Amino acid sequence: MPPLSIMVLPNELIANIVSCLAETGVERRKLLVRLSKTNRVISHYATLELYRSITVDDGILVALLKAIIQKPALRHLVRHLEIAGAPALRGERSNSSFSRLESDMSYWNDSKLNDQESQLFLLAKAMCFGCRENTMKGQIAFGLLMLLTDRVESFEFSGQVFERFVSHFLVAGMRMMAMWDKTKYINPTNKNRILFPACTQLRIGKGSLDLEGLVIWRQRFRPVAALLFPTTLTSLTVDSDDNTWRSLDTAQISGRLALRYIRLNNTKTNDSGLCKLLKRCPGLLELELFYKTKGQVNADLGTAYSINNVLPVSCPQLQKLTLSLKGRHRQFFTHEPELLTCLTQMVCLRDLRIDLDCLFKNAASFEVEARDIHSVLPPNLDRLFLDSTWFLSHLGGRAASHPDTYRYKEGMEWLISPFCHPRTFPIPRNNIGVIIIAVKHGRQRQWQRTANQQLRCAHGTVLKFISHSDAPAMWSDKWESMVFKRPKARAEDL
Repeated sequence: MPPLSIMVLPNELIANIVSCLAETGVERRKLLVRLSKTNRVISHYATLELYRSITVDDGILVALLKAIIQKPALRHLVRHLEIAGAPALRGERSNSSFSRLESDMSYWNDSKLNDQESQLFLLAKAMCFGCRENTMKGQIAFGLLMLLTDRVESFEFSGQVFERFVSHFLVAGMRMMAMWDKTKYINPTNKNRILFPACTQLRIGKGSLDLEGLVIWRQRFRPVAALLFPTTLTSLTVDSDDNTWRSLDTAQISGRLALRYIRLNNTKTNDSGLCKLLKRCPGLLELELFYKTKGQVNADLGTAYSINNVLPVSCPQLQKLTLSLKGRHRQFFTHEPELLTCLTQMVCLRDLRIDLDCLFKNAASFEVEARDIHSVLPPNLDRLFLDSTWFLSHLGGRAASHPDTYRYKEGMEWLISPFCHPRTFPIPRNNIGVIIIAVKHGRQRQWQRTANQQLRCAHGTVLKFISHSDAPAMWSDKWESMVFKRPKARAEDL
């Protein structure tokens, strides 16, 4: 029997094999380089994967940067562009590639560029002519890279990326590109100029969200507006914003966004600042907010909004809501009663992960109102994760013997009674499929034992209690793994 060869496989299967190899290990780039030097078929797919994702950091080679700019065939392969660390752009580190450019752009080859790209290249050369430092030339080269890679679908950056020289070049370059093709580089609804017109995913790192921008040629350039308004952009992730959305109205960034998914990590925004973003997202389907445990929230600017009034009206199609405030609901909610009371109006909401103190103000109200918890939940809710880890955090070391702890336990008993004893208590009006509750200072094992005996034969709801130590992983986990994941070994519950 002759030896089998990978070349007898269909091209689609060969492409999948190369794609899987590109996702394994830290040596993926070296592996793809070796594969690109084999036969023509494998070399084609290896080259696609090699240039699909580009990370601009201190370790990027100047030759690679030049090749991507000068060769459209390679540049059009880039689908993910990540700017990892702004110090490399400013030359703050001695080993920064941008601070060690061998020569200015006058020696670069633009023979393979089309007429429009050559004009951008000529603009970059003209701006580099008056620059003495290689750092400035590096910033202009980086701006040229951003303008030419117009097929990028995912863009990620952190730090102060849009420095002075980068911004100046982008303003001039974006005006030129808008004159060439208004349908591609200008949003039709708000006339904003667009950067990365094919971008679908945007991630803004720590210290990068700047709504004000710089004043360039007597006009303010706001890079965030150029990044947020592509009609293809559906996913936005922001890390560690200091309530920057509060100035969204005063920044004169108008128009609707095409976002379907928003995630704010370690945020310090309040509900009023968040509402100024939500008002521009009528088609939002998923919203995830993870609050920062420490730090003061910046004061609001302009009109103050309440999330209970804005969320049902501005985002009626919302299907998934994750609200992790970590005991800081008083800092987040700017209006009384400092609770999320609009859930009953969210008819499309089916996936809810929320802190207990976002639904009940204190232990006394929880003890009284827990039996009727369905009156504060969405009518068509299918999956519920309720975290009570921070509910008694204000008690500190007094929680073991404090009266609020006993009220909390009684409230939890009333909460699960309609599910575990349907004959004694009325069946809830909305049949939730999965309920996972993270408890602290409670009888977790006793409640779980009762639920296992009564619940499944009642009306099909799956009820699971987990320890507060397992709660952090549940906020971002999949529901299938949340239901079947075994809890960690722990001491007997109180």
